[in-house]
Amino acid sequence: MDISERALNHARERANVVGSQITFTQLDVLKQPLPSLSFDVVVCSLFLHHLDNEQGKQLLTSMRDVTHHLLVVSDLVRNRRGLLLTELAVRLFTSSDVVRVDGARSVRAAYSIREARQLARDVGLVGADVDRQWPCHFVMACHKPGREQ
Repeated sequence: MDISERALNHARERANVVGSQITFTQLDVLKQPLPSLSFDVVVCSLFLHHLDNEQGKQLLTSMRDVTHHLLVVSDLVRNRRGLLLTELAVRLFTSSDVVRVDGARSVRAAYSIREARQLARDVGLVGADVDRQWPCHFVMACHKPGREQ
């Protein structure tokens, strides 16, 4: 699921190349509910840092409600090291003004590890593991409350 039809078309093309049978759906997760289907695993990658605290809670709650077993969030970590690495990387590896501006903004908007843990607790994901990943990311993994690992 993605709000962007362009992103979905790219994903469809990639899935077709490898022969994968995946269903893609255009959806604004902040304005539309996730499908009432339930899923074994629900994953969110590099999106949480675009959301404020209330929107982040809304997304995690929706994810929690539709997963049978596991919720996984991978995102940026807001910290000084991540900001310095991002500023260095965008200067060395891109000439895009958009990427140069957006890279630093994304890190500044990201959650710290402590904030990500609190966000998970706020929506009842008490057992969430939030682990730092090199160089400036985290992965949050949580089994649905009441489910065994």
